[in-house]
Amino acid sequence: MRDRASPVLPLPEPEEPARASLLPPEEPDMRYVARDAVERVLDGRASPIQVARLLRTLAQLHAMGPAPMAQHYALKQVELRGRIMHGQPPRNEQEWELARFIFDDDAIAEFERWDREITRLMAGSRLKNPDADIVLDENAYDQFEPLEF
Repeated sequence: MRDRASPVLPLPEPEEPARASLLPPEEPDMRYVARDAVERVLDGRASPIQVARLLRTLAQLHAMGPAPMAQHYALKQVELRGRIMHGQPPRNEQEWELARFIFDDDAIAEFERWDREITRLMAGSRLKNPDADIVLDENAYDQFEPLEF
């Protein structure tokens, strides 16, 4: 029910707080919009003059090139792909989100395996006490057995 004091309905509160994302924002596909507009003219549901104006506007938008943030997203993808190419998994939650957007489930499972393996190797190959917390101080190396090659 509408509140008489407000001409529009209030927006619901977001479930999660907004956070920065490495994913590109969703943009409408201009080809789809143009095709739909032409179909509406052919079906008699839209004015040819209005559709011609829309198509000219879409052509101008296309001529302007990608949005400035699109280059930012492209560079983030290049950076992530370069890390992965060198066997390094994503470093933080934003990179994991981007990886899930780009790669399939099998690739993500492999990256997670890399992450576990790197974590294991960074902690030492075999802890003398696997349940003990690792404390990195001047005696940190006393907690590990030597690696055998």
